[in-house]
Amino acid sequence: MFGPKHGNLDEVEAKRALVAISKRFGLSLSWAVDSSPENLYVIHQVITDEKEILGSGMLREEAIKEVYSKCLSTIPVHAQTIGEFRANTLVIPVSEIRDKPDTRREIPHLIVINDPLLFNTKFHSDETALENELGRIFDRGYFPKTIDRKEWIESGVQDLMKPFKNHLIFFTLPGSKNVIFSKTFDTDVAFLFHKNEVSNALNRGDEVPNEVLLDYPDLKKLFTNH
Repeated sequence: MFGPKHGNLDEVEAKRALVAISKRFGLSLSWAVDSSPENLYVIHQVITDEKEILGSGMLREEAIKEVYSKCLSTIPVHAQTIGEFRANTLVIPVSEIRDKPDTRREIPHLIVINDPLLFNTKFHSDETALENELGRIFDRGYFPKTIDRKEWIESGVQDLMKPFKNHLIFFTLPGSKNVIFSKTFDTDVAFLFHKNEVSNALNRGDEVPNEVLLDYPDLKKLFTNH
């Protein structure tokens, strides 16, 4: 719905996007503009009725994406449609490669495949590269001040350097994109993860919106019959 687009949104498109977000998340949002003292640049802002700034950017699209990610992060995965989950999730494949032919040590080798800012960027297999990438992920998020950046990165490195038990690690980034580190390359990781979350929610008896179940008619049929 709010996917990547080249260039800035025009005023009409920006208003439509804001109306759609307001309706989806039950908010009352509006546009505001903040100019530099010398009028060298303009910052587009999305604000609430209480004048709280939910998103901002030199491009309207940047502000919209920030608001969209923040709003999506407030609802559980099983309450998001697969389209929403895809739009707010970054999948990073991790391949285990041997350090030397005569050793059994395996080190993750990260290749970012669908982040427009880091497309086709390769990270060499060492802990420093992992720390740097996790740092970039942390900085792109909107973490509460109670979360320590260094501790979060160190914890992430420790998790990623361990053998994957379930072939993926899922990070929820407050106010920003989710991240899935996955050892699986030949399948749609985001789809499988999302469907599994929806299935688990149904098994628990949690409420799953009908618009989410429309993406999974097999699950809808199965749990309707039960």
